[in-house]
Amino acid sequence: MKESLFIINHQKTWQELENILKEYNSGNKKTDGDTLHRLFDLYQTVCGHLSIARTRYGNTGTVDYLNNLVSRAHQAVYTSRPGSLQSVAHFLAKGFPALIKREYRAFLLSAGVFVFGFLFSFLTVLYWEDYALSFIPAEYVTAVRNLSGNTGNFNFAVASVAIFTNNIRVGIIAFALGITFGVGTVYVLAKNGMILALWLPFPQKREQILCSGR
Repeated sequence: MKESLFIINHQKTWQELENILKEYNSGNKKTDGDTLHRLFDLYQTVCGHLSIARTRYGNTGTVDYLNNLVSRAHQAVYTSRPGSLQSVAHFLAKGFPALIKREYRAFLLSAGVFVFGFLFSFLTVLYWEDYALSFIPAEYVTAVRNLSGNTGNFNFAVASVAIFTNNIRVGIIAFALGITFGVGTVYVLAKNGMILALWLPFPQKREQILCSGR
């Protein structure tokens, strides 16, 4: 393909990328998510154009132009802008609620799985205490038994860090198991709902059950 025809065929794409970069760098308006996705797609496309131009046309004005355009796009795509407390507050006040509203079906489904696990475990143990240890990992049972009658030595600061770390770990695992078409994620949500049911509703009864060894 002649260089002139190559330019004609792809000039609209290059101009679209130029316009998005101008909007992105202007600072006068916020770039929405769709525009950012389009920026990334155009960046990949024009990178391909640059590779073709270098191979076919050597050191020409077209190659120089595309190299400059790709460099500007790369900076826009991969250089993060400094955050601010205002942007965090905006996300919590508007961005996060909007995300929940957009993905409300997935949110309700995951919440339903978690609540089902919670209720199943709670009601089962409420009527059949012998099944309590079926819902609790062995390390949790050991920890409760070690603390039985000796709560004065309990380090709440360390426990809070451990709980926070565990919550992060559970979130990462639930996200990663999405690769199993959601089966692993459902398992993690249900399992943690079952465990939570034995830690919140009846603490004194819980300790009796776990320390009884039944």
